[in-house]
Amino acid sequence: AMTKVTAMASTQRFNDAVDYCLMILKELDYKVTASRRLVPLEMLYALMKTIKKLKRVPMDFHKHIGVITHQKRKGIVALTASLNYVAYRAGDSKLSILAACKIVDMTLKYGLSEY
Repeated sequence: AMTKVTAMASTQRFNDAVDYCLMILKELDYKVTASRRLVPLEMLYALMKTIKKLKRVPMDFHKHIGVITHQKRKGIVALTASLNYVAYRAGDSKLSILAACKIVDMTLKYGLSEY
């Protein structure tokens, strides 16, 4: 899946790559958005929720956080990071921000990843 996203991105097919990422994430039972039309509202909600969560995180949180070891979660984070990039390049900054919020949320829940 990542190779196909990379190929689409390298040929400037960012909108296709966005659609592909969303499709694969949905197949992995991970919903980034309920509907593309709702992205602006979902992005605002996710951003406020993420900021609120981060304010509650202790200052030494980074000392105790683990690393994601679950393969499916690693894949979801990787695809969400790709979605963040291709959505930005496709001009969909709201979807890009939503994807970034999802990555932060997964990091807080499951641990660090390379993204």
